[in-house]
Amino acid sequence: MIILDNVLTEIQSQIAMHQPERGGALYGPKFQRAVTHFEYDKEGETSAVSYVPSLRLIENVKTVENHIGLQFKGIIHSHPRGFDRPSAGDLMAVQSFFRLNPHLSSMALPIVQQIHVPTEQQGLGFIHWFNAVKTLKPAELNPLSNGLQTAQTNIQIIAEDLFVIPLFKDVNSLVRALTLKGVELKITPKVQHLQIENTHLLGLVASNDDHQEFMFFLSLDYPLTSPIVLYQDNNQTKQLSFPWTGFDDKEASLNRMVEALLPTFH
Repeated sequence: MIILDNVLTEIQSQIAMHQPERGGALYGPKFQRAVTHFEYDKEGETSAVSYVPSLRLIENVKTVENHIGLQFKGIIHSHPRGFDRPSAGDLMAVQSFFRLNPHLSSMALPIVQQIHVPTEQQGLGFIHWFNAVKTLKPAELNPLSNGLQTAQTNIQIIAEDLFVIPLFKDVNSLVRALTLKGVELKITPKVQHLQIENTHLLGLVASNDDHQEFMFFLSLDYPLTSPIVLYQDNNQTKQLSFPWTGFDDKEASLNRMVEALLPTFH
């Protein structure tokens, strides 16, 4: 699974920095294995050893999917230290989600462990990513009836690797570098979604009161593939041209992007 760096930061501050059990919902672009938004469940039923998603959170899944355009990806919550896998109670909650949302066949079910200092040095050690998949147990012949028993729903738990896309980190790096060059910008924190043919792009906008701005979009293959950077020139949106070898030397590529951006702020 792919996750944006700001979502990881929110999970740290809202869940990992507190006593278990806490949780929330994960969302992302449709048909993409990516998490771009996190919704903390402040109304969830919690105890020292359990977390049950609130009915509001469960019912909000369809609202978000139908009106915001994001796709529900799963439920994340924290466990006491050492319990880093979904529990039997978690599987019951997943079955409830599947019953209330029959269009779902799988969902992420990551487990968070408590930390005390939310720094990059924590890495991904505080989060363990799992995927819950709905499977049907084959119907069995009932000797007391003339038909077959109804097939039962089983839940299979699969461990997954997690990859972080540093969207906020890299745009912040660009803004800091431009500030040192005399161009002050602020990042609009809302993640932008852009669809170009079959490619889904995620981006941020950095702007100031002088109507100067740039838009930074990346694909889920970033930094292997180059980001798309847009800027305004005489009320026209243009694409910035710059060399990109981000997979080999991303910092050098970002520095070249800064130099290419500077002339656009006139």
